[in-house]
Amino acid sequence: MGVPFTSQQLLDAFEQFNGAVWPMPLVAYALALLALALLALVLAVRGGRGASAGTALVLAFLWAAAAAFHASAFARVSSLAPAFAAAFVVQAVLFATASVRGWLSFHARPGGLTTAGLSLMLYAAAVYPLVGALAGHAYPRAPAFGVTPCPNTIFTLGLLLLTDRPVPRRLLVVPFLWSLMGIPAALELGMTEDLPLPFAGVLATGLLLGRDRPRVHRRPAARGAGAR
Repeated sequence: MGVPFTSQQLLDAFEQFNGAVWPMPLVAYALALLALALLALVLAVRGGRGASAGTALVLAFLWAAAAAFHASAFARVSSLAPAFAAAFVVQAVLFATASVRGWLSFHARPGGLTTAGLSLMLYAAAVYPLVGALAGHAYPRAPAFGVTPCPNTIFTLGLLLLTDRPVPRRLLVVPFLWSLMGIPAALELGMTEDLPLPFAGVLATGLLLGRDRPRVHRRPAARGAGAR
C-alpha cells in the first residue's frame, strides 16, 4: 500500500503551515539553542534539575508545534492526520509532565551516546534543511525544524541520548514509531532528508534501552561454599 498523497501535496502542506506559523521556526531555533545552553548549565552547575526541567519543556513545545501541523495542514492530505495529531499531543503532554516530575536528567558525558546525540541534533537543526534544499525542497516548501514532525523527532532522539538516568520507556514509544513512518515518505515521495529518520529511531531507542536495561549483579559465592 503506497502513500495516499503526492509529494506535491505534502510540500503544499508544508508551505501552507510554514506561512501560517511564521516566525515560529525562528522561535524553535532559539529554543533549541536554549536547550543546549541549559545542558551547558547542567555541566557547569552541580544539581541541574531546573535546567533539565527547562529542556524537557523545550521538547514539549516542539511536539505541540508538530501536533498543530498534523491537525491543520496535514489534515488536508491525509485522513490519518487527526490520529497523528493526537499522538503528538500525548507526547507533548508527557514531556511537560517529565518537566514537572523530574523524569529526565540531562548531563552529557564524553562517550558514544553523547557523540551520537549531538550528531542527531546537528543533523535535525542544520543538515536536514540543507539536504532538503539540495533535493528541491527549499523553505517554505519543506519540513521546517521546530514546527514539523520529522526534524523534531530526530532532534528529540538526539537530546534524549544526552540523559544520564534511565529514560521512561513511555517517552520513547511515539518518537520510535514516528521514525518508522518516515520510511514511505523518504522512499516513495523523494523526501531525501528523511532517509536518516528510521536509522535515528532504531539507533537512539536501541542505545537508550541497552543503557537503561536492569543490571543483574551476582553475589560473590560464600567462601568455602560447595567445598566437601
